[in-house]
Amino acid sequence: MKKANVDSDTLSHVEIAAAMKELTKALPDARSDASRLDELRRLFSKAELKFGQAPPENKVAAKWRSFLLKNHKKMVSQLCDRIEEGRRSSTRCLFGVIAASPLLEKDGARKLVNADLLQKWYQSICLIDPTEFDGGIRHMIKSEFILPYRDVQYYSFGCISRLAILEYKRSSSSSQSMIGTRLMELLMMIPSPSSEDQWDSGRFLFEPPAVDTAAESYGDSCSVNSSDEETADKVSSRPRKRQKQEQQNQSLQQLKSCRREFQKAWLGVLKLPLPKSSLKRALQFLPECVLNCVPNALIFSDFFMEAYKDHGDGVAGVFALEGLFHLITNHGLEYPNFYTQLYCLVSPRVMHAKFRGRFLSLLSKCLTRNELLPAHIVAAFSKRLCRSAISAPPSAGLFVLALVSNLLRKHSECKFLIQRNDSGEIEDFYIATATNPTTAQALKTSLWEIVALEKHYCASVGVLAKSIGSTEESKLPLHQTDDFSGHTYESLFEMERKKRMKTDLVFTSPPSVLTETDVFSTFLMTTN
Repeated sequence: MKKANVDSDTLSHVEIAAAMKELTKALPDARSDASRLDELRRLFSKAELKFGQAPPENKVAAKWRSFLLKNHKKMVSQLCDRIEEGRRSSTRCLFGVIAASPLLEKDGARKLVNADLLQKWYQSICLIDPTEFDGGIRHMIKSEFILPYRDVQYYSFGCISRLAILEYKRSSSSSQSMIGTRLMELLMMIPSPSSEDQWDSGRFLFEPPAVDTAAESYGDSCSVNSSDEETADKVSSRPRKRQKQEQQNQSLQQLKSCRREFQKAWLGVLKLPLPKSSLKRALQFLPECVLNCVPNALIFSDFFMEAYKDHGDGVAGVFALEGLFHLITNHGLEYPNFYTQLYCLVSPRVMHAKFRGRFLSLLSKCLTRNELLPAHIVAAFSKRLCRSAISAPPSAGLFVLALVSNLLRKHSECKFLIQRNDSGEIEDFYIATATNPTTAQALKTSLWEIVALEKHYCASVGVLAKSIGSTEESKLPLHQTDDFSGHTYESLFEMERKKRMKTDLVFTSPPSVLTETDVFSTFLMTTN
């Protein structure tokens, strides 16, 4: 194919049309095809095709514009097909088309991001095969196209929201799951500004028009014929104050609008059926990066409640705990069954999970920060935690004992669980299978599990268990439970190794490895 000359700025309409007809023909070689599309993009940038404007009244100009739009659409379609195949050059090229094809306002004074083209760009990215959507293309999309431009971020929220709504209306659940996962991943790449300064400090693909400076020029040119200098200063400073106020109001409105679009995008994505792995990521991402940046965080409460009730493997409920706790403490969410669902999450299985530290830390906050918990709730949680700690790793056992110690000291009405004066045996009325702490009858039992933990193979666990309920413990401050959440087998081993302890030495060697009463005692004898 003869290469069209598009480098010249003096091409006529006839030459541009001929070049376009040649460049819109696909090539079998991937590299040559990418070069062809990039050349076609540069040709359209010289054709001065304007989007968002009314068709010209002149028939020749209208026909020329229709020809350009038809070929521009064909170019975009070809680029979208190649993006779906995982070609990074086409991803860059289509974004270059977006940058060269702004949407003009009616008066033509302001350029905006072409949301239709941006939506096609995102839609094509969503259809890339998972095997092709690797870390390299993720980094390219995030660092080159999303992070640098505030206006692209703003319009991206709307594009993702519309794509999620379109996908939600489809009947194929497998397609919804794949598209929902990709949309959520793209949405996680887009930061939402949390302050006006952060919004103003960002760059724009198409710079917004500056605030009208007529007031400033008016203030500079206005002559004040007055002998009172203070009055003159007040008069000349008024326009500047008005201009500053207009800038602040404009920035505030932009920030509020961005937050609304950010919220709509997340709500649209969360309606889609997400796989379990994506659901876990969303539950971990939302409390820290979304709930503080949206105008109405309580609108996400249904999503967290549904995940919190799901106890299939306990993981979704644990990850939803942080979001619900955030909504309850910071946004006034009323959730009567919160502690009932939390009680179901406490189990020996969760003590062995990878997310154990995070769950126990959140559990400590939920139980210790609420000083109005009734005694039977505190007793039920203490009993269930101690029973789970018996079969838990030493690191979890230390955390549980520290938490139970704090609970019993803060709620003195539950101290009798470890300070019974009865000398005989006590029947354990605790119902371990109960799913509600109010029906577990924990106040009719004792924490005999603490006595069992005193004989734990890890010395640190035994020492902490023996201290619970002692007079020395009452004089000490409450335990900092976060200090116990990071322990591992390695850290506990190092802690025990560094201890300086006196060990009793045996000076008399035993005559046999086995006891004298054992029938095999004479088989293994020791010699001096």
